[in-house]
Amino acid sequence: MPTADRAQESILSPLKLFEIDFELIDTRTERIKKIRWIIRLRFAISAGIVALMFFTGWQGLTQQPDLTRNTLVATLITSGVAFLLNIAYYLALRRQINLSAFVFLQLLIDIFLFTSYVYRTGGVTSPFSFLYMLPIIAGAILVSSGTAVALAVLASACFGTLAVLGGVGALEHVSYFVDMDIFVGKWNYVSLMLIVNPFSFFAVAGLASFLMTQVRSKTDALTQTTLRLDRQAQMLQMLYQVSRSAVLAKNQAEVVNQIGQLLVRGLNLDRVLFYLVSPDRTKLVLAREFYHPRLHDQIDRDTLQVEIPLTRDAGVTARCALDQKPENVPDPLHHPLINQGLAERIGLNPFAVAPMVAHRELIGVLGVDRKFELGVLDDDDFQILIAFADQAAVALRTSQLERRVDEWG
Repeated sequence: MPTADRAQESILSPLKLFEIDFELIDTRTERIKKIRWIIRLRFAISAGIVALMFFTGWQGLTQQPDLTRNTLVATLITSGVAFLLNIAYYLALRRQINLSAFVFLQLLIDIFLFTSYVYRTGGVTSPFSFLYMLPIIAGAILVSSGTAVALAVLASACFGTLAVLGGVGALEHVSYFVDMDIFVGKWNYVSLMLIVNPFSFFAVAGLASFLMTQVRSKTDALTQTTLRLDRQAQMLQMLYQVSRSAVLAKNQAEVVNQIGQLLVRGLNLDRVLFYLVSPDRTKLVLAREFYHPRLHDQIDRDTLQVEIPLTRDAGVTARCALDQKPENVPDPLHHPLINQGLAERIGLNPFAVAPMVAHRELIGVLGVDRKFELGVLDDDDFQILIAFADQAAVALRTSQLERRVDEWG
């Protein structure tokens, strides 16, 4: 690596602490990334608070040019606890835990830790009350809008308790920023802080929740659009491969085999049934059946021998062939046209059938099915099946014509 690049990387490396390396998709992997990001920030925040307190003491903004021993010890203890908790959070992520409850517990503890900082720096007169906003924002990002509001309620309660107990003298005032001590015990100032700070907490919770709701909505819409585009690209690739099968396959059996394998994997189907019209055009004959690899150990090795008369009372598949219209059957148990005898032989799952027609000539019917737990074919899958059947018909028609040409030659 060139020297200039190394120098630049060295300069920018501290910024990696704040680098956002997660997406706003609600998955366990992304939640873990978000939690790790918050843990990294918490290390920086804890160190930053200690550094800020030392800086204010060094600049003479506190009661003495340097921190008092008691304040120093209390600050270091609080920061040490925060540091140890942060390490515990990181180690806990390696276990299978309820992430939402885990994050909420972290943010609750953060509220109490920040309450300690606020108390040690003057209570109601402390300028560090802004720290409460950090877990509120984190709650909106990591969990939900309700969590952000709940944390705003808790932060208001903690700050209000410090303010009220300090105002009545029930809680000893810790003098830190001496210039602010003139406001201690003055109820006009205490009342103002009891209004301003909770208002800011709830304002931050509302704004963060609104922004995260909008971002999540846009992210979900973008994800769905991406999935649709990926599905369309997959469909085009499948259709292209069907077309190529007619060119590259040596015979009709190879065309059928390639089409079946493409379809069962491409649409994540349990099974594909390939019916072809008999030479006398009076019935559909089951030429091949294809199963998804996940069913390898469940397949009955006995090949089904199925013939369906091309009559209107022979069931859904026969009517699909006669009318040359596809049909999606999500609830076969209550479908009036189900051929019960055939259903007992081939099984009764949610299924769909699509005619394979080329140049107005019926070539056959594609039948596909899935088990109930995998879900019925949705509209997108059904439309892909229809397009696939059309393309398969052309491929099969081409292979038949090529066979006839070879026979004539």
